[in-house]
Amino acid sequence: MKKKELQARIEYYRSRMEKASRELKLSLKQELEEYEVLLYGKKGLRYRIDKLEQVLYGEIEKNWFNELRFKWPVSNNLKILLKGSYSSFVLKNLIESISKIGIINLGKLALHQMKMSNEMRRINLNHDHDDDLKAFIQYRKKDTLRSLREPIIDEELTSYERFNRAVQLKEPDRIPFTPLMDYFYAANNNLSSKEFVLGPIENVFTAVKNTYAKFEGKVDMVHMPMGRLYSFYNTLPLGPSGFYNELQYSDEVPSTLQFIEKGYIKIKDLEKIKRLGLRLIWRPISNLKILETQADILKIGKFINYWENKKQVPIYSTSGIVTPLEGLCYLMGITNWAKAMRKNREELKEFCDLLLDATIANDYVMYSLTQVKRTYVCLERVSPMFISPKNFEDLVLDNLKEIVKENVRNGLTTVFHMDTDWTPFFHYFLDFPKNGRYILHLEDSDIFKAKEMLGSRFCIMGNIQTKLLRFGSKQQIIDKTKELIEGCKEGGGYMMSEGCEVAPDTPFKNLIVWRDTTLKYGTY
Repeated sequence: MKKKELQARIEYYRSRMEKASRELKLSLKQELEEYEVLLYGKKGLRYRIDKLEQVLYGEIEKNWFNELRFKWPVSNNLKILLKGSYSSFVLKNLIESISKIGIINLGKLALHQMKMSNEMRRINLNHDHDDDLKAFIQYRKKDTLRSLREPIIDEELTSYERFNRAVQLKEPDRIPFTPLMDYFYAANNNLSSKEFVLGPIENVFTAVKNTYAKFEGKVDMVHMPMGRLYSFYNTLPLGPSGFYNELQYSDEVPSTLQFIEKGYIKIKDLEKIKRLGLRLIWRPISNLKILETQADILKIGKFINYWENKKQVPIYSTSGIVTPLEGLCYLMGITNWAKAMRKNREELKEFCDLLLDATIANDYVMYSLTQVKRTYVCLERVSPMFISPKNFEDLVLDNLKEIVKENVRNGLTTVFHMDTDWTPFFHYFLDFPKNGRYILHLEDSDIFKAKEMLGSRFCIMGNIQTKLLRFGSKQQIIDKTKELIEGCKEGGGYMMSEGCEVAPDTPFKNLIVWRDTTLKYGTY
């Protein structure tokens, strides 16, 4: 065969292979899209991740990956940072998450992380992190916290069974005792908020275990303290985030992470952010901090496995979301935000709709990775103490319904973390899907009204005031606990908890009085 004929035949077969490859890719793409619609509806996860990128980086660039000048060294860095933290449970979760999220979407998220690192490199060019990094490295080298001996539990039901029966609106053996703790874990283990946020995350895990041991295991829920994740992982304004807000930590014990309330953006900035993305207003954060926090996300797998599987104690939640309007409040500051609701309602509404899909995608990825089937919706600054019924209906309710529907469709229990008094807005919750599982965690709301109006569909928890546990007498704590048990116990569906969280300087003896009263009078 002549050389020209051979080359022509090679070109012929190459073109046929390329055509077949294109057709196969097109067919696979169509099948994947159909499969995604089947799993996630028309607004599939890929659509939501696209929205997440759009919100963070502005109009989506078609070939942005080719323009990257920095490649994030994921494997080596994570291997060093994790230091053998992988367990069979973590690997199992990762495999399940990959199958659930999908390779294509996981790839998109990985590219998003590379782009985030590249963007933060650009932001950091003119910023000196030396002092900041010295403190960060100093606290990362803190000695490992010593673990206390694990308590032996001898009860009819496990905490997991007791908690779930309450969520299912059934009567367990006794009312679950579920105090929500965060910086109390730190103070109870002689850790400052700075050590708690910047130090080794293993110390955070040990602080939770030690506090549980001091309660002699008679606690039916624990919490994954989120200080570091708030600080260095929230690329969206889902609460106080170091990407957007000034945060302060203290060396004192007890202390908490402090979010500095002020206007970081103005209403006129929203249009520019829509074009260029939220990255436009990111604050400089060292890539080391971000990378270590991302490594911590994977280490959380051990924490989850220990409590949810080994100890059979439920975790409050490992993923969370705020309504877009509340997220805007953290960016604008409460004064500018309140003015904008009066004067710039349409601009706020348009931006809230833009944020919605991105926040849902972010939440979806978090609970897919952790495999905990509870996610909380933080409801603080959109309560009747802050906004009118009209503003709630126009700017919050539809977004909240979309968030709840997504949770119901994915088989999640939605924990509504409801600070302040929500009593005037209780009737809106009757519009949520009837096949959902819900917990109303109430602070100052009328819990007896909640039980009357919503108790047939919603599990109720909370209503012990934080200030009562901090400053109240023994008898005052006993009386309030008995009042709640008498008013909410019947028929199940109630869990004993405080409003919001236990203050870090709460006397431990007051918590023991509260616990013992619940155990004594809360049996069925």
